[in-house]
Amino acid sequence: MTGRLHGIGSAERQSPTVQFYLDGKIVTGMVGEPVAMSLWALGERTLGWNEESGEPRGVFCNIGHCFECRMTIAGQPDQRACLYPVREGLEVRRQPRPSALTIVDGMTRL
Repeated sequence: MTGRLHGIGSAERQSPTVQFYLDGKIVTGMVGEPVAMSLWALGERTLGWNEESGEPRGVFCNIGHCFECRMTIAGQPDQRACLYPVREGLEVRRQPRPSALTIVDGMTRL
């Protein structure tokens, strides 16, 4: 069972599944489905952490406006997971939690 929702009459028209990587672990998603939705269907709710508070970030607007779903995708940091399509072998990583030292260091450069 997955966490995917299907529109009326769409259950028969599912995309083929592919394997991709989340933090080095093999996971499965549907071809062309946004990374964020594949991860949501797998029960993954934390996509990263807030740079200031360290609180978890995840899917919020799901249309690319809020940037809460930023992840490192295909080696590129700060990609919006709600807009990036899943493909075979894609590497997705949560961006590291900021440490207190990183936050303080960033503030000294202001």
